[in-house]
Amino acid sequence: MTASGKRRKTLRMTSSPLRVAVLGEPDVIVHGLRDVLGSDAVVRPAHEFPIADVCLWNPDGPIARRLGVERTVALARDCAPRVMVITRHPHRAPSSGADGVVDMGAPAAEIRVALLARWPVPGLCLPDDLREVATLLMAGRTNGEIGTVLHLSESSVVRRLRRLYETLGVTNRVGAVRCLARAQDGVLADAS
Repeated sequence: MTASGKRRKTLRMTSSPLRVAVLGEPDVIVHGLRDVLGSDAVVRPAHEFPIADVCLWNPDGPIARRLGVERTVALARDCAPRVMVITRHPHRAPSSGADGVVDMGAPAAEIRVALLARWPVPGLCLPDDLREVATLLMAGRTNGEIGTVLHLSESSVVRRLRRLYETLGVTNRVGAVRCLARAQDGVLADAS
């Protein structure tokens, strides 16, 4: 219970990194994603990773050309609940069944945020909307930058930040970053 008599929400801890399967891409792409995501993710070719958190596929890749978009998405869904398109041409990416698009031509930091913003900050289980904001907050993004990445107005970002603070049991941005950093280290204590 907090001083105001409200019940504090309990955050569930998890120590597993994001599992990323890459469907039909050359090893250089797999290794590049490993470098970009670091210890926050395990990246493997899809044929080596029967169960993953997200599967990335390229609409210009050999599998998509051979099977077509719908069959490729179905194949990707067989190994992961979330499927994202990874391409150098995000404006041409098919939307059929994909949960998002990752621009291979973007800077490494943006690719990292694009993938990790849609999944938990390591160590915390938060609702999707707060998870996205928390990841971008940890990346040092301003409210305006968070709004741009998530396609939200600044007032919507502020509302989500307030909900995040309440969920974490903190009162400001610094407290939230400290709490999230402790969660990444596997330690979650009272952040107030």
